Amino acid sequence: MMPRYQNGYIPSSELVLIEGNHPATRGTAARWEMLKADVLANEGVRLRITGGENAYRSYAGQVFARNAACAEGRCNDAAVPGTSSHGGSLNGRDSGAIDVSNWAELGKDTFYAYCRRNGFEPGYFDWEPWHIIDWAPYTVPATSGGGVTPASPAPTKERSDMEFISITNPAEVKLGGL
Repeated sequence: MMPRYQNGYIPSSELVLIEGNHPATRGTAARWEMLKADVLANEGVRLRITGGENAYRSYAGQVFARNAACAEGRCNDAAVPGTSSHGGSLNGRDSGAIDVSNWAELGKDTFYAYCRRNGFEPGYFDWEPWHIIDWAPYTVPATSGGGVTPASPAPTKERSDMEFISITNPAEVKLGGL
């Protein structure tokens, strides 16, 4: 399967603003709102997107991010332009990515559990625990319509080897991977 758009070139007609100034696809925006509401309701924490272009990132934004990182001697902190998961595709798949500035308030295990149950994959890049990926950025989840309906009990703060998994719309499940 090919990504819907070339990395960094999603048309503005496919994007909405979240958190006031961060562009995202409608599906990713809906999942983000669900994640935020779930965490706020169960943990009392308001998740925030890291400042800068840290949801959808245009190609020009990717060039800027890479140049800025390299100027500080940390080129590996920003993807080569045209390859960023923030650009709408990663390794030939559609993707929507968000960097969450205050994820650590929950602790990594709890944050990851909430991300998974709201449709994001955390930990894809293990060195970036704040970076979450939506593999269905153009599919708006059915549960995003009149508020958030928790699909499972809130994750516990204790360490657990169990992952919290919920299926809120069986039609979105694809066998053989994401």
